[in-house]
Amino acid sequence: MYNIVIKDPRACSTELFSALVGFTLRIPVLGFEGFDYYGFVKNTHQLVVRTYLGKDQVIFRFLLNTPIETDRHLDLVSLDLEGVHRPDGIYPPHWYQKLGFYG
Repeated sequence: MYNIVIKDPRACSTELFSALVGFTLRIPVLGFEGFDYYGFVKNTHQLVVRTYLGKDQVIFRFLLNTPIETDRHLDLVSLDLEGVHRPDGIYPPHWYQKLGFYG
């Protein structure tokens, strides 16, 4: 389990923002490839997702509920240290990941 942190550089922001959390799901025997959205997190200036990353490359997608202006960006940081940030959502491996169907 790893923490993924999405930070709003405007650290003084008190505006809530939220995101759906998903990853690329590939099922070769069915010829399927798409995104599986499996979580939801919300907080003020940073979102922390504790999730299973698997043994291979994983492509995550975070759908935010607020538009990103051209002068504003979010920083995405992957942390391998649990306990540094309190997670807003904890998502253990689900059925597809246990079978090895992921990015």
